[in-house]
This record gives sequence, structure tokens and C-alpha cells, in this order.
Amino acid sequence: MHWSEIKKTIDAEVKHIWSDESEDITRLRMGIAHAQAGSFGQYFSTLVFALTYTLALGEHVVYGLVKGADNEKVSLEALKELTREHFVVGFRAPMFVGYVLAPKAETFADEIVAALDGVTTREDFKALLGSYFTYQNILHWWLHVYFPWSLGAVFEQVDATRVATLQRLIKN
Repeated sequence: MHWSEIKKTIDAEVKHIWSDESEDITRLRMGIAHAQAGSFGQYFSTLVFALTYTLALGEHVVYGLVKGADNEKVSLEALKELTREHFVVGFRAPMFVGYVLAPKAETFADEIVAALDGVTTREDFKALLGSYFTYQNILHWWLHVYFPWSLGAVFEQVDATRVATLQRLIKN
């Protein structure tokens, strides 16, 4: 598939989930973990991984590749090779996001890698990876909104005043 068709597919998904929550997000926040990811019958860890890896993949990996397209010191061929390294070699963050949350994250990444040889300009590279960057970020934003941040109250920080109070209470 030509890179521009992949971009159109990703852009259509972005348009769909921009203001309407992705069904992948809805499923996970309602306790239906894709591929039954999670351990011991819970999905909280899956939710944490989905939140973390959509951020890591979007804001750190893909953003770096998109930004790299603006750096004339980095060749287009180097950008393509770095994309392959990040998407296909080692940990494969897009595959993990596909496993814990959204299978399309992996599919889109695989299609991008398959089409890289047809990308002939930095602008085209930036356009294609920019669409995937936006897709990852929208997934992350939805997760961020629905994440059960209130659970943090269970993990209250301890300061010197609290320790002193506890010590006083224990002695009495």
C-alpha cells in the first residue's frame, strides 16, 4: 500500500476518535482487556501499561522521528532506518500498544514500515509519521482523562510531621 493511503487510513481513524472515544478505550476502561491482557483477573495493570506506552510511543518515539525530519543533519534514509528500529526491532512498542489496547496501533505501524521505501521526501515522511503521532496522542489523551487518578490518595506521601505524630501516638 502506498504511504499516502496509509496516512489517509490513519487520518480517518484520528477524525473518528478525536471527539468520540475510541471503542478500544471504552472496552479497556470498562474492564474488557484486549487479548485478555492483565494478570490475576484484573485489568488495572493493563490500563497503566496502555497509558504509559501510548505516551512513550507517541510523545517520545514518534515525536522524535517527526522532529528529526526537520533536522537536515539527519538523512531521510536514517529516519527510515530509525523508524524500522523503533517499530520492528527489540521491544516493539507499537506491538505492545496493540496488545494492551488498540490492535490498529500495531497494524498502522506495520503498514508504515512496509511503505517506507515509497517515501521519497522528508515532507512525506513527516506527514505519514505525523499522522501516527496524532493517533497515538489521542489514544493517550483519552486514557489520561479516564485514568482512575483518585487511586493515588491511597499512596499518601509521608513527611516528618506525620512520622513525628505516628511516633508520639505509638508511645502513648
